Amino acid sequence: MGQCVVTKIIEADKPPVVSLTYAKLNALILSKSEIARQIKHKLAQAEIVLLDEAHEVALPSAARVQAFYSVPIPEEYKMLTEISQRWVDFCNKNLELLTILKAEGDAGYVGKHLSKTIHIEDELGFKRLSAAWNELFSLAQRREELGLRDDEILAIRDTVSIMGGYWAAVSYIRENEGAEGRTYISGNVGAFHRCLRDFLTEYVPYADHIYSSATLIESSPEFFEGLSGKFVRDAVFPDLRNTNARMSIYPDRWRLNSRNFARSLDRIVDRLVDICKEEAAGAYVLAPNSRKANIIQRKLHEVLGPAAPKVDFYRSDMTMGVERDDRICIAIGLAEVPSNAYDHLAWGRDTETRWLHSQSLRAQSVQAASWQAWSRVKDPEGEVESRIYCIGIRSEQVADVVAWGSGRRLELLEIRENELPDGYTARTPKFKVQVEKPIEPPIIFSEERTATHRDRHSVREYIVGIESSKDIIALKRGKVDIENILDRAIECQGWGESDQNAYTNSYRQNGQFLPNYVNVWHGDTDQLALFLGIYFVNRSDCYAKQYRDTQREKWSYHKVVGSLDDINLDAINRHVRAQLLPQGYRFCIAVYQISRDDRVSWICYDLDNHDNSNPGVQEDVKELLAVLDSYSIPYLLEASGSEDSYHVWVFLVPTRTYNAFKFSRQIAAEAGIKCEIWPKQQSINSDKAEFGNPVKLPLCIHNKTGRRSGFLDHQTFEPLEYVPLPGLVRLFEVPEPQRKPVQNPVRAPMPDGGSAPRRYGFHPCLQHLIDARVQLRGGAGYEARTAIAIDAYNSGLSKEAAVDLFKHQDNFKPDYTMHQIESIYSKGLKPFKCSTLLDKCGDLVGCYCKTCPRSKYIGFGSKASA
Repeated sequence: MGQCVVTKIIEADKPPVVSLTYAKLNALILSKSEIARQIKHKLAQAEIVLLDEAHEVALPSAARVQAFYSVPIPEEYKMLTEISQRWVDFCNKNLELLTILKAEGDAGYVGKHLSKTIHIEDELGFKRLSAAWNELFSLAQRREELGLRDDEILAIRDTVSIMGGYWAAVSYIRENEGAEGRTYISGNVGAFHRCLRDFLTEYVPYADHIYSSATLIESSPEFFEGLSGKFVRDAVFPDLRNTNARMSIYPDRWRLNSRNFARSLDRIVDRLVDICKEEAAGAYVLAPNSRKANIIQRKLHEVLGPAAPKVDFYRSDMTMGVERDDRICIAIGLAEVPSNAYDHLAWGRDTETRWLHSQSLRAQSVQAASWQAWSRVKDPEGEVESRIYCIGIRSEQVADVVAWGSGRRLELLEIRENELPDGYTARTPKFKVQVEKPIEPPIIFSEERTATHRDRHSVREYIVGIESSKDIIALKRGKVDIENILDRAIECQGWGESDQNAYTNSYRQNGQFLPNYVNVWHGDTDQLALFLGIYFVNRSDCYAKQYRDTQREKWSYHKVVGSLDDINLDAINRHVRAQLLPQGYRFCIAVYQISRDDRVSWICYDLDNHDNSNPGVQEDVKELLAVLDSYSIPYLLEASGSEDSYHVWVFLVPTRTYNAFKFSRQIAAEAGIKCEIWPKQQSINSDKAEFGNPVKLPLCIHNKTGRRSGFLDHQTFEPLEYVPLPGLVRLFEVPEPQRKPVQNPVRAPMPDGGSAPRRYGFHPCLQHLIDARVQLRGGAGYEARTAIAIDAYNSGLSKEAAVDLFKHQDNFKPDYTMHQIESIYSKGLKPFKCSTLLDKCGDLVGCYCKTCPRSKYIGFGSKASA
């Protein structure tokens, strides 16, 4: 030990930092030598103990040797020879258990807890163990002379570790892609934890203990508190340089596993070659394990020759704590861990509980190793973009791999049963990662899809996860221009605490009290304004104010350039108080949904029964809510103030407008409803759509009816006094289709009079609506009117002729109609596609499709895509 660099700690005079590996610390605590005592005395002066890569503390690598495997040891190494004989005797003594475990595993290992703990009698004392380590050091130095391989030296080391403990775990492990099962004996990892606990509680009990890792895992509740012997507080160190925000991850459409690797090899290599050709700068390639890395490497060399990139593997020396210059990573599957690898660490009252705990530890280990490796390509300065191309990794797997922060845990969703080719039934648990205080994840793109019809997609494809309302300030900070509102919210963290008792006695959901809510009946108006500001204001530099249009005899809105993010929330407060204006009506505002950087933070569905156009509107609302509930999507249901009129609000972690547009239409398609949906645009990055469409802010007086809008119970449709604060949906990034530039259409010359429009090529279904004088009411009617006006423009009709198309409508007003026609003509819009017409006003035009000459372009039997 005198030659060890650790002894330099004694010589150092008040060193500011002392760095030790966990293995050296473990050996130091076990040692009884005078030098070890002096080093421990020096370490006891530490004020801070930083345990880096603490996930390795929670899930340490245990010494593991196949049962009965023994390496011949030269006779001069007497202590190693004695331990080797003890090892063989130990295996023979437990032969019956080993045989039973092997038979049980061979009969079907998936879905079973295949591990037993056994006591090691007559354990080695410290002196004999110390002598064995000294002999092993000498043996390792002479291994070439004695003809011993490195793996044999490591096996001897692990055998000594196992026999030096108090107990061992016998486990069944499936290897070689599940083709062969073996029984292994694992060492006492509890000895490592005991040494660490002794160091923290006896030598440095008054120092600050900091457990640090980018992938922090606790193998059991309060695990780190048990090691430190005192309270350990969770904290998240912020990503100060926004390195995650500069990383984009592209999932695949299929999942790699041990059973499909061989038949998927060509597919993997083809995709690798394509990516390497696209990324001229080169890429860091990761394989699930070393064996598969070698197979892929050989195949790549056959295709690319010397230009083939080097293939690394998860948990190699280069995948943890090592910065790389590469900014492109190609991840082939996730890190691999044998199915029963953590059986020896699992705990529980019965075998089922222990099996689920083992599988949970295994899943967390896979996710930690995968994220540690992917993170190597991030730019530590946060300046250069990094990209992860996934092969055989699906989007939901990516979402779990990148979800880290304090309070991380895995929740069991289901246990799937699958019939294996050998006739056995495999049980596989499916977990979902939950994080109490998450770190902002990288940008995750959705899986590439080729199908265009929505019935071939699912709402689930768009969802990364659901974030808690408790984190709304952190989730919106820096992404939404409401910094003053967020600052106010920090000062008022205890919304409604004075009414907590009344709330908990009156409102329950799923048998649990909701901790965060707002009282919309008797609450303070400042708190209500703050609630509306945080949840509903996404663009703060302007808003729309309601006014009475006396010329057209209707209520309208006009845009006001003014901030909603003022420190007093003046406009929102006036809205909530329903301030009476000199004109005799109430102050009421609408908010613009899309921010200047083309992001949204909510979706709104507007379902109504204006002019008795949709008598079954409540059933439509229930269908919509049923879809939201089926995907556990939080929402608020609002009675908007008119008779039988409802708004359904879904709140988002700020995301691109296009993502929200596609997500919202998929929800409506699965619900089978037609209604107005915000966002109405896919983007506002154009001169023709600078602001988007506003939506009336809730909790106001509806000037037309005199009713105050309010939130409803989603089951009874009764008004809610206490409104729970909903969580936020985090969406995947949806790639926008590459669009070819479209030439402006060649238009026919404008006729002087209003000649019949039929000759100008209207959509046949729209022509039917005109000829049959169908009354165009509600949301679908509005969309049909817009489509008719656009067809009129593209057919070359004069504005006057276009106005005449609507003169048979019951609510026809010439001046207002001309105003709308002029607005549409000024934008130069292209005619709607048939699929778009079906999406926007299918209830009106769908009945004409089967007789339409254009029907060959429409896929019947499925809902049309946007």
